[in-house]
Amino acid sequence: MTLNKTDKTYLRPIYHFTSEKNWINDPNGFSYYKGQYHLFYQYNPLGTSWGNMSWGHAVSDDLLTWIHLPLAMVQDKPYDIGGVFSGSAIELDDKHLIYYTGVGDPQNSGEQKQCGAVSTDGLHYEKIDQNPLLSGLNHQAHNIDFRDPKVWLVGDKLYMAVATKDQKGGKINIYRTEKATPFSGFQWFGTLQNPDMGFMWECPDYFELEGEHIVYFSAMGVGKKLGMDQDHLVYIGRLMNDTLAGTQEVTALSLMDYGTDFYAPQSMVTPDGRRIVIGWLRMAEPFEGCHWTGMMTLPREVTLSEGKIQYSPIVPDTSRMLDIAPMSILEGDKKRHRIYPYSPTKFYDIHITDRIEASLDLVFGDEAVIQVTNSDKQLRLSRKGMDGNATIYTAPVEGATELNLRLLVDRSVVELFINDGTKVISAIAEGLCNVTSFSVTGSEYFDIEVKCL
Repeated sequence: MTLNKTDKTYLRPIYHFTSEKNWINDPNGFSYYKGQYHLFYQYNPLGTSWGNMSWGHAVSDDLLTWIHLPLAMVQDKPYDIGGVFSGSAIELDDKHLIYYTGVGDPQNSGEQKQCGAVSTDGLHYEKIDQNPLLSGLNHQAHNIDFRDPKVWLVGDKLYMAVATKDQKGGKINIYRTEKATPFSGFQWFGTLQNPDMGFMWECPDYFELEGEHIVYFSAMGVGKKLGMDQDHLVYIGRLMNDTLAGTQEVTALSLMDYGTDFYAPQSMVTPDGRRIVIGWLRMAEPFEGCHWTGMMTLPREVTLSEGKIQYSPIVPDTSRMLDIAPMSILEGDKKRHRIYPYSPTKFYDIHITDRIEASLDLVFGDEAVIQVTNSDKQLRLSRKGMDGNATIYTAPVEGATELNLRLLVDRSVVELFINDGTKVISAIAEGLCNVTSFSVTGSEYFDIEVKCL
């Protein structure tokens, strides 16, 4: 692929959602309404860095091809003049209900309160007269850091999970009201917390999956203590009790994504009953010459198998993918190096069997290297960031004698799903766009099959 260095459109992913221009962060209001998937997101309409937080809006029929719509909400009320922060959405009585955090005047503490908006057409959203609905004061929450409401219905009750903190650290408060009064009457119902997991939890998400009670949260202040290049990481927790009532500890913690570009995931249920999650892949600044910052992951289906949470990317219809070509098979023929053609619009399924005793490298140019080694039971993804420095992400593979990798390199982003998605590594790397081939180098004992989807 020959690149025109003055035309930076080659850096924009094909299947990963980006804004037409300017800064984006957290996915918001991820939901299904009037026959379409709706994705809202934190958006700066005035520039490519964080600020002027508003809600961008896009819709899709297939979770992959998105149509950009006008802004859903901007900072225009006293209770949200400091920012229309993250939140969620549900359909109720043929209306699209939005719950979000309004930030007050930053010159007067910038207090964060939960607010609401309504649409009857999925295009125009009106903030309700009752705003704000809920403040942290007198509701067992911090009086300022109190944000990112996630709502869901159970029977005739409406639940809201809100991120906050106390002297022990980050936590999630659960509030409840009647379905008949979705914008009033919220009362504290329970609190989820683990005292060792950072000073603030953001962007909570809660759901039940085959009887398991799952909670996602983005923990601030834990990453660098673990030697990561970001201080804020996303965790999966499980609840041992079958109720959200009262105060309880979130246990069975694990990382949701082992690449630290990943943050602020939000899930929804599709009309056919699948649990789908999407997250933000963060960039500190735009690529040189570009006018957009940040992107979303591919939507991932969440399943549970033998107690393990698994993620499977929503795969594009292969009839719409470019440069389809059959891939060769390396069958342990004692050749230690093979080169494969590469296209930025292919998925690769890589199956590795036999004696994983040495290391196996999959090399995309000099930008991304995937290394598998059994010596310390780790899979490593090494990528070069926008500053030219390499970052290495690791995910445990528990001494497997067999590995199944599903890999997508979508221009400037890579997503790697390990062993049926029980582990995932996502990372942004500008230089991936220069790649025309990738190589497989490893021990003569490997039996490797690479299939293009």
